[in-house]
Amino acid sequence: MSNSCAEGRGCLRGNATIVIPAACRTALDDLIELAKGKTPSYTETPLGDRPVVQDRIARARALIEAGQHYVYGAAAEAWATISD
Repeated sequence: MSNSCAEGRGCLRGNATIVIPAACRTALDDLIELAKGKTPSYTETPLGDRPVVQDRIARARALIEAGQHYVYGAAAEAWATISD
């Protein structure tokens, strides 16, 4: 049985570049589901329908995507360095 990390193939890309963005997206998806059904006691408007919540969710999604692209770039750079 081969070990891709021991052989130097795909180890950098197989960890942080997949696990961290997936966990962040899952957490954000859970927050969106919660916001759809949660209505604070002081209002009749669900959290998901409030502009400030929609704005914060959009900003969080943008940060997750930017971070994912940064990690992909860093992993590609590191891989290029050790491959040379």
